[in-house]
Amino acid sequence: MASLESAGVILRLINSLQRPVTVTDLVDHLGMPKSSSSRLLRQMGEEGFLERDPQTLAYGPSLMVLELSRLVRSTTQLF
Repeated sequence: MASLESAGVILRLINSLQRPVTVTDLVDHLGMPKSSSSRLLRQMGEEGFLERDPQTLAYGPSLMVLELSRLVRSTTQLF
């Protein structure tokens, strides 16, 4: 699976679970190897797509995602 495709799958999983995700979530729900899961989450955090909670070590959407959603709302008719 390509990195961009994997990023989309991870974002969809976060949306589906309605909570931040951990490496274990990716292993359990997506069948991804632990090393790949860890690397992808770290990279998505480094690129600003996800933020990591230092206590739970879970990754959730970053403020950049919120900013992008505002742009979608302002440029798209939702009804």
